[in-house]
Parts: sequence; C-alpha cells; structure tokens
Amino acid sequence: MGAFIGYGNRGVWVSNDERDAFLDWYASHRCRWDDVRWRFCKHHSRRWPGNGIELGELIPRGERFTVSDFELQRAAAKHDSAVGKLLRVIVDITHAKWKHLADSSEAVCWRNS
Repeated sequence: MGAFIGYGNRGVWVSNDERDAFLDWYASHRCRWDDVRWRFCKHHSRRWPGNGIELGELIPRGERFTVSDFELQRAAAKHDSAVGKLLRVIVDITHAKWKHLADSSEAVCWRNS
C-alpha cells in the first residue's frame, strides 16, 4: 500500500518506506529536536501503512522548501536514489512547479523521470 505526499490532490505516490525516509530526513535536517515539526515527523500515526502526508501541515503553502545538491547527494547515498528524487519533487511541489494530480501517471511514475 502506498502513501500520498502533496498539497491537496497535487503530489506524488510513494512507498511507506519512502514516506518514512522523507519524514526522518526532514526531522533531521529542517527541525529542532522536539519542536512542532519534529514531533509531526516522528509521531507514530504518521507511519501507519498508507498514511499520506498533507504537506501543508509540515510546510505551509508559500513557505520555500529548498534542498542543496549536497543534501540531495547525501540523502540518496544514505537511503536510496528515490529519496533524493523525492526531495526534488517535494521542492517542485512547494514551489508550485509540480502540476500533476494524484490520478496522473506522473504522480505514480515520478521515480522514472
């Protein structure tokens, strides 16, 4: 069972492992220990199979989420290349560059792009 990450119905389908890797990465790189966003990422209810992430709860619309090339390389090396690609897609989603809806092939096949 997969999980959806996005703003509303604009985003991507990911595996539960990819979702968890994103949450762990975000907590480690964009949060302070035990702040509101860190608790959001680490809460066990976010890890249930199939549980999606509404990005607005973590990265409010209009807030610029950026990831450096170095961070992308490290994320891909630590997890796998899909996590690096997922971070790039989430950057595009938060910058309103990702136009693909949940029912599009691009939302499912983003790893191949």
